Amino acid sequence: MDVSHRWTLPDQASALAWVKDRKGRKIRCTLALLGGFAETPDVARTGLEGNIACLQGIARAQSDASLSVKLSAIGSLFDRAACLEHMLRIAREAARYQVPLELDMEGKGSVDLTLDAALACRKEHPSITVALQSYLQRTAEDIRRMVSSGIGVRLVKGAYLGDVSDFMKIQQLTEQDARILKALRLPFSLGTHDPDLIEWTLREFGDQRDLVEFGFLKGLSEVTKLRLASGGWRVSEYVPFGPGGDAYILRRERYLRDLEKSGRTPAP
Repeated sequence: MDVSHRWTLPDQASALAWVKDRKGRKIRCTLALLGGFAETPDVARTGLEGNIACLQGIARAQSDASLSVKLSAIGSLFDRAACLEHMLRIAREAARYQVPLELDMEGKGSVDLTLDAALACRKEHPSITVALQSYLQRTAEDIRRMVSSGIGVRLVKGAYLGDVSDFMKIQQLTEQDARILKALRLPFSLGTHDPDLIEWTLREFGDQRDLVEFGFLKGLSEVTKLRLASGGWRVSEYVPFGPGGDAYILRRERYLRDLEKSGRTPAP
């Protein structure tokens, strides 16, 4: 298996091989096609075609992987209407191939568009998940809105600029949002490498393991992933692949540097 970098894989074939290996370790994968922010119709169309090719690859491999899409890669920066059409086409193809589809969340200004796209895609596909960020004050309301529409939630702290920047406050908001999802009794994914938040979740959901899936990035917390998966918890891994991953890799490296400066470390 060709592993070109800690954080990413070079191409779709490598990504699908990775999915197969992780399945043997009881870890589900979410594949994400790398690429920059599309600023022209041609680049957005390339993103559309690449995501559809990934859906086809997942279906051919008969894997249980899902596909994650960033709206900025398919035109949201310059033509929101065209971006929505691209996203709906991806949703129709995902439904056709019976591949679960996830919409990633980006900056604060993209939230409404992403949620509107998720709602539109839900009409085309029964298995839609959207990432929601706990550092936004609106997230508790957005959770209820998405869940009431049959859309799954991937709960994350947030990686851009939000309404809250204090680490402890964001941690508390994430716990609050997780409790809302618990009260609704609908399964969700918790994307975090925070060892304190992971241990809190193990205690909070110890008797309701079916409600939570721990979501990790490729390249982080390998020991923790395997420990949780072997212990009977649901575990997933976000796996970016393809060319054009420099910006993504820089964000991951910056994340580790920022943690180190604050005296914190990700789960092992």
